[in-house]
Amino acid sequence: MRGHRGEALKVLVIPMGGAPTPAQQLKITRLRMHRGLTIAVISSSVGVRFVASSMALFTRQIRTFVPSEFSNACAFLALTEAQVQSATAFFARHHRT
Repeated sequence: MRGHRGEALKVLVIPMGGAPTPAQQLKITRLRMHRGLTIAVISSSVGVRFVASSMALFTRQIRTFVPSEFSNACAFLALTEAQVQSATAFFARHHRT
């Protein structure tokens, strides 16, 4: 599966609550089957980061970050400047400290 214009699929996950819902888990399971997938999960919850880290057994390109490591997550995903700006705006609007 590829993103726009053939680039690898990059997923930035910023949970708005607890663990993923069953519907979100199904989407993640489907995405994991595709090559070229890179996932960064940003959460202050140890539980969320643990679940995401355990997915690394099946998906090598997944890493977890605490909110203060937002720029590291963007670098891990190799986001373009425009993508970083969009992600930063979203993060600022929706992240709860």
